[in-house]
Amino acid sequence: MNIMESKKNKMMILAVAAAVCIVIGIVTTSGSATASAVSLPFEISGYVFNADGSACNGPTISITNLNTGETFSTMTLASSNYYRAKPAPSLDDVSAGDVLQFEVSAGTESGVIDHHISASDLNRGALQFNITFSEREGEIKGEVSIAEEEQTPDQTPLMPPLPGGPIATPTPEGGQTPAPTATPMPAVPPSEEGKGKGIQGFEAAYAIIGSIAISYKLILRRKKG
Repeated sequence: MNIMESKKNKMMILAVAAAVCIVIGIVTTSGSATASAVSLPFEISGYVFNADGSACNGPTISITNLNTGETFSTMTLASSNYYRAKPAPSLDDVSAGDVLQFEVSAGTESGVIDHHISASDLNRGALQFNITFSEREGEIKGEVSIAEEEQTPDQTPLMPPLPGGPIATPTPEGGQTPAPTATPMPAVPPSEEGKGKGIQGFEAAYAIIGSIAISYKLILRRKKG
């Protein structure tokens, strides 16, 4: 093998190495962008009650993260005391210790109450915050509901379920203090595009690297021949 052939082989090896580095860089960047684009929701929902414990239907609710200044819109119905943040904020939009301020009004009643987001709220990925108007004007109370399966059904009147939300049930005669029952929010379905696939781009990277290696081996064999 003369000097010219040796230089050509070295240049070819450098070219192959550069191509491999470029492919790996593209795949890594694509994988990082895909991972960063995935974000889980933080569901915020609950029920609003009058001071006597009856359902306060058709409430108007505004939710603001006082730490970030971001306001979350809510969905309610005139025939139900249920509310839900829609669209749900992302877990990236809230942190433990952030203060959510709920401004609630219904008819002549209104009030403001704060809730500090806890690590438990974030671990559950959801906050069910039930609100009750006080007998004192302008005062409201808030309570975090966790064990939904242990609550006593007490919702009036019957309403169609909100998308992904609970179904309200009529108040039974002689019922106890209102405590709504809500079916759990459905789990976020996995992306259809991600089923049965690895990180996007790796298959193409393996194919390109394999093709380069095979081409290089064929060149070396021809030179030896």
